[in-house]
Amino acid sequence: MYAILFTNRGSMASAYSLVKFAAVPMALFTAGGLSLCTIAVRMISGNRSKLWIHTRWNETPISMQVQRWLLAATVVLFLFDSFGLYRFQHRMAIETASTEIAYIGEKTRSLYEDSGDIGEVFNRVQYQDSMRDVTLLVELENGRYVTPDDVMNQGEPLYCSEEDLQMIRKNLDRPPYEITPEKGVRVLVLFVSIGDQYALMTLRDLTSVYDNLESAIYENTLEDFLLLTVFYAIMAFLVERLVVRNLKRVKVSLDKIAGGRLDEEVSVRTSPEFSGLSDDINKTVTALKEYIAAAEKRMEDDLKLAAEIQSSSLPKDFHLPTEKVELFAMMTPARQVGGDFYDFFYSGPERLCLVIADVSGKGIPASLFMMRAKTAIKDHARTEQDPAELLKKVNSTLCEENAADMFVTVWLGILDLKTGLMRCCNAAHEYPAILRAEGSYELLKDPHGEVLGTFEDVFTTDYDIQLNPGDRVFVYTDGVPEAVNEKLKQYGTGRMQEQLNRLKDADQKTILEGVLQDIRQFAGTADQFDDITMLGLAYKGNN
Repeated sequence: MYAILFTNRGSMASAYSLVKFAAVPMALFTAGGLSLCTIAVRMISGNRSKLWIHTRWNETPISMQVQRWLLAATVVLFLFDSFGLYRFQHRMAIETASTEIAYIGEKTRSLYEDSGDIGEVFNRVQYQDSMRDVTLLVELENGRYVTPDDVMNQGEPLYCSEEDLQMIRKNLDRPPYEITPEKGVRVLVLFVSIGDQYALMTLRDLTSVYDNLESAIYENTLEDFLLLTVFYAIMAFLVERLVVRNLKRVKVSLDKIAGGRLDEEVSVRTSPEFSGLSDDINKTVTALKEYIAAAEKRMEDDLKLAAEIQSSSLPKDFHLPTEKVELFAMMTPARQVGGDFYDFFYSGPERLCLVIADVSGKGIPASLFMMRAKTAIKDHARTEQDPAELLKKVNSTLCEENAADMFVTVWLGILDLKTGLMRCCNAAHEYPAILRAEGSYELLKDPHGEVLGTFEDVFTTDYDIQLNPGDRVFVYTDGVPEAVNEKLKQYGTGRMQEQLNRLKDADQKTILEGVLQDIRQFAGTADQFDDITMLGLAYKGNN
C-alpha cells in the first residue's frame, strides 16, 4: 500500500482511493490469517493444550518479555506519532488554506483602493470563481449580490437573507473560519470589506484539502509503520544477540555447575558487564570448591575418628582365657563407618555370649544406632541368661526415642563351655552355618523372630545347639551372601558354603579371611554396597 502511494505521485487521488478502500480489509484479513496460521502450527507441533494459556511473567523467557515490552513501546510510539502528525498536518492544512484566501481578500481590497472601480474588482472575482475558491460581492447596506448584470446596469437584483447579512457584518474583516452549511460539506469562509459599500465573501471547499490531508496521513502512517517495524525487528535482534543469547550461555554453565560439575568455567566476554558476571561466578565457584574441600577434609577427619571409635568398640583380642574354644571375627564396613557389629563376652562363669547384628542403613546414623544396640545387649546380658528374654528387653530399650525408626537384626548365642550346649535366638538375622566334626558346613534353618527397635512387643524364641568337640559355628551378616559383581549377580550362601568347606580344616582366622578374599574376587571391580561382618567359633571341649 505504501508502494502504491509512493509510485503514483501523478495521480494521488486514485492511489489514495485504492489504498483507503483496501487498507482496513487487508489489515484485518492479514491479522486473521496470521492468527489462524499460528494456531495451526502450534496444534501440529503438539501444543494444543497451551493455545490459550497465559503464562505468568516469572515463567516467561526474558526474550519474550523484552519483545512484549518492545512491541508495547513501539505501538505507543506509533500511535503517539500518528496522532501528533495528524494534528500537525491538519493545523498546517487549515492554516495554509486560511492564508491563501486571506491573501485573495487582501489583494482584492487593494485593487479597489487603488482603482476605485468596482468593475475591476468584479473581474477579479470572476477570475477567482474559475479557480478552487468561490468569491461573491455583497452590498453591505441591503445585502444585494453584485452580479455581472449589476455591473452592466441591467437585470433583476439578487439579495441575501437578513440572517446572512447580519453574519457578514458580524464577521467582516475577521480571520477565516470553518462552517458546514449543508450536506456535511466543510467550507472555509472569509468576509473582507471593499470600501464602505461592499463586502467580499470568499469560500473554499475543504473537501480537496482534507482528501490531500488524509492521503498524506495514510502515507505517513504506512511509512511510520514500516520504519517502526524495522526498528522493532532490529531492536529485538540486538537484544536477542547481545543480551538474551549471552544470558543463555551463562545459564548453560550455571546448570552444569548446579549439576555438580564445579570444573565448569563461565566465559562470556562480549561486554564488560558479562565479563564481570563471568568472573564473579567463577570466583564464587572457586570459593565454593575451597569450602567443599575444607568440609570434606573435616568430614573425612570426623569419619576417621568415628571409624576408630567404632573399631575400638569391637573386641580385637580373640585369645580367651580358655582353650575350649577358638574364636575369630571381623567387620569390613561399606563406608568408613558401618552398622554391623559383633561381640563376645562372658555373661557368667563358663558362659560365653556370642553376638552378631546388622543395623538398618549405613554410615554415621547406623553406627550410632549400632552403639546403642551393642551397649543394650551387653547391659541386659548381665541379668538375663535366656536369649529370647534378653532380646525382648533389648528391643524395649531400642524402641525408646527411636525417632528415625531404625531397627537391627540380631543372632545371639550363649555357650556353656562345660557342656557345649548353646542356647540361641535369631531376631530376623541370617541362618547360621554349622559344621559337625568330620562333616561339612551346612545352613541351620533356625526359627526366626522379628527385628528389634520397631515395635514394643516382638516375637522371639529360643533354640538349642549341642556342640561337640570339633564342631564349628559360622555366623555372618547379609553383606556376605548379597555381595554382587559387575553383572549384579549375588555371591549367595551356596558359594559361601563351598568356600567354608574348602577351608574347614584351617583355623578360624584363615577361614574368615579366605571367605572375605573369595567375596572380593567374586565382586571384581564392583563396589561394596553393604557391610561384611563374620564370626567363627570352633568348639574344642575339654580336650
